[in-house]
Amino acid sequence: MSTKQRGWLVRAVAARTHPGPFGTPVQVSRASLDRWIRGYRTGGFAAAVPAPRRLAPHTPAEVLELAVALKRDCDVRSHAASKSVDWRSTDVDDVTSGLCL
Repeated sequence: MSTKQRGWLVRAVAARTHPGPFGTPVQVSRASLDRWIRGYRTGGFAAAVPAPRRLAPHTPAEVLELAVALKRDCDVRSHAASKSVDWRSTDVDDVTSGLCL
C-alpha cells in the first residue's frame, strides 16, 4: 500500500463513526489515528495502547481531612452551612464554631 493510499484510508476511517466500548457511537480524529499508527510502528501493539491517565487530586488532603472532621463533629450540617466554612483554616475548632444545627 502506498503512502497516498494509507493517507486516504486513515482519512476515511476518521470520517466515520464507530461503535465504542459500550456501544455508543464514537468518532476518532485523524491525529489520534496517526498517533496510534506511529506507536504501533515503533513498539508494536503495547506501544499503541494509551498510557493510563495520572490525575492528581484537585482537593488538598488537609481540606478533605477537615471535611471529614466537620462531618464527624456535626452529622446534620446543611450544605449551605458547609459552604460557609473558611476552608483555608485548618483548625477544626475554629471552623466548627456555630455551624452545627
